Amino acid sequence: MVRAVVLASVILAAASCSEPPRAQPSPATSPSASVAAASPTASPSPTAAATSTPSRAPAVARDNLDFRLHPLVAPGWRPGGPTVVLETGPGIAGTALVAVPVTTPPSASTALASFGFGSWQLRADASALAISVEIDSNTTRLATWDLRSGITRWVTADEPAVQVGGPVWSSDGAFIYYGAHAATPFSDLGIFGVGADGRQTRIHGPDGNGGEPLRLTPDGRGLVWARTRAGGSADVLDLGTGVNRAFDPSGPASAVAWRAARPRALVLTGNCCAGLPGGALHLWDDVAGTETVLLDPTSAPRLAVGAADWDPSGTRIAAAVYDRAAGTASGASIVILDPATGTRRSVPGTDGVVQLRWLPAGIVYNTSSFGSTSNELILIAPDGSSKVTLYRGDLPFRIGQVMQP
Repeated sequence: MVRAVVLASVILAAASCSEPPRAQPSPATSPSASVAAASPTASPSPTAAATSTPSRAPAVARDNLDFRLHPLVAPGWRPGGPTVVLETGPGIAGTALVAVPVTTPPSASTALASFGFGSWQLRADASALAISVEIDSNTTRLATWDLRSGITRWVTADEPAVQVGGPVWSSDGAFIYYGAHAATPFSDLGIFGVGADGRQTRIHGPDGNGGEPLRLTPDGRGLVWARTRAGGSADVLDLGTGVNRAFDPSGPASAVAWRAARPRALVLTGNCCAGLPGGALHLWDDVAGTETVLLDPTSAPRLAVGAADWDPSGTRIAAAVYDRAAGTASGASIVILDPATGTRRSVPGTDGVVQLRWLPAGIVYNTSSFGSTSNELILIAPDGSSKVTLYRGDLPFRIGQVMQP
């Protein structure tokens, strides 16, 4: 078992962009005129400017990226194989990213970076990381960290009282999608795409809720995003046509996993707010707008689902399931579902599962959550025949991203 390093990272990337996002832009082309006119700037010296009052703490310049983002690995790092990137904390500045190889026997983990609190995503080839960086309580900016060169850069301008988040890399890694809203008072500004040259295009107009991009669909043609409301939503924006499709525009939902073939999305509903955690699992055809309920805690047996993922072939599903009539979510375990036949079987030895991913090497899951005394990342065979702890941490963590170079 590998002992966890508590410091870790958000990884940001300097992307080379030569073309705008593919979706049709709406008339406004940036969160505001000041953002639209801005170009990315290199981060300044890490030395903070001192105030004129010796008794006060040194003031930190708003454009000081080095103060806010702390790379913890030398330039040139890249995963040697399948790797799970965990988000833990607190690190130097609040949050940390740790890269854990999916190997048997386990290999040493790597602390990547630490930062304040913000959303992030690594580029598919793990060469760069995009991150939403907090400037003050009402303002965030996008920045990137190039893992190969070590260079960090601002991507969007500093616009007071505008918050941006949910960075998602385009399929070619040339630009970044993100959501934006005005903070005081709240006003949705839409979803944008930005390149390394600072050029921004709005690809989805405001709808009143605000939106957070989450990932691309497997074919790279759709942007999966969620409305920033209680329980979120499951929305897919077609990047070629600008057409948006929602699982349920009025209700909470979460698109948790995708496969290539239609119907391709696994969606959780009823997993929000008051009441017991865990909800219903649906198979959604986002193109046709049809869905099938696979597991439902309102019918017997009362099986509630907290997480799910497709197997690498896209034919079976691993789900974190517990019976509401018999226990609580802390007793969830992994169940394998065959959506074609409706059969399901339990994977022994998986009690306490919180999140999971199904990789070619097996099912990776964690037992870590806030208030948990067990913070482990475990690799298990789908039939339960082998099991190994890949990582153990002193602090709670979540599975942030899986890299499969």
